[in-house]
Amino acid sequence: FDPQHKSGIEASFFGLEQASTGFSASSAGTPILAQPFLDASTGLQGSSLIAFPGLLSGSVTASETSRLYGAGALYRREIGASSASWGAQRFSLLAGYRFLHASDRMDISSASTGTLFGTPFGVAVSDSFHAGSNFHGLDLGVAGEYTRGPWMLEWRAKVALGANLNDAQINGSTAITAGGVTMTLPGGLLALSSNIGSYTQTRFAAVPDLVLKAGYQFAPAWRVVASYDTNGPNY
Repeated sequence: FDPQHKSGIEASFFGLEQASTGFSASSAGTPILAQPFLDASTGLQGSSLIAFPGLLSGSVTASETSRLYGAGALYRREIGASSASWGAQRFSLLAGYRFLHASDRMDISSASTGTLFGTPFGVAVSDSFHAGSNFHGLDLGVAGEYTRGPWMLEWRAKVALGANLNDAQINGSTAITAGGVTMTLPGGLLALSSNIGSYTQTRFAAVPDLVLKAGYQFAPAWRVVASYDTNGPNY
């Protein structure tokens, strides 16, 4: 905003590539396929059969996806500067806005077929879990820069104070087919009538951020920089 470069605006964005993992398996009965779960009524580990020799054949698929990205804008104002034979220093105040988004989704589905008392039957079970968090906060901090010849060392310490808005959706269903008739019931194996639904929560959160940068200016408009950055929400 001024020729002395004492005030200005900076904006930033970061994002991690979407991370996904998956699993799938099918069996005509051998090998045995079973989906593990924690029995809420007993507190013990259990399993639901998907394929078993002479009884069931079936398949199961599971997928998980995670995303994380954020953005921010800051007003930067120099509050002090000094220059000496051993180098020059500048100090600035920072104030602005910070946004962070994180989301996770997991889907599990299985299908089994078999024969009961001479009647073919089939069971299809699906569970879906989706959770997301959005942080909105006021970003406050200080920054300093030290230069000596072509070398530069910069640091900044910030903390964003604001609200973390959390939401979750849980769904599940079980479809049973027997005698050519299909009946669909709410609730799967992990998503039951006791936890199916949509949930929201808002909590105060603080997101600290510490950045250290070291650089070397090898041309009038070019500088090589190595940096270390750490941040994360604390509730």
